[in-house]
Amino acid sequence: MKMTWEDSNGRYNKLFESLNTLLDKTKRALFEYEQINMEFAHKIYNEDLTPLMEKAECLEDYEKEFKVMHGLMTRQIEHLIQIRDEVKMMMIKDSVNFPLN
Repeated sequence: MKMTWEDSNGRYNKLFESLNTLLDKTKRALFEYEQINMEFAHKIYNEDLTPLMEKAECLEDYEKEFKVMHGLMTRQIEHLIQIRDEVKMMMIKDSVNFPLN
């Protein structure tokens, strides 16, 4: 049985909705990650807790790991946007969506 335009459109719409939800929640997770780390960094640097972090030998590790995680999440968002764009192109090129004439 050949897929109808309605079925195809419905499947693509489900995929778009799922990708948009994933993208929105990933952006929100990144925003919350940034906020939590800004609060933590504020306490470290403005409440004179830096010496304790240095004594525990974890200040540099914390700073490095923040940058790594932030970069990973940012790249994930960029990748999800790319996937969404590729799905849009796939929908446009899908032969089910071509007119018969």
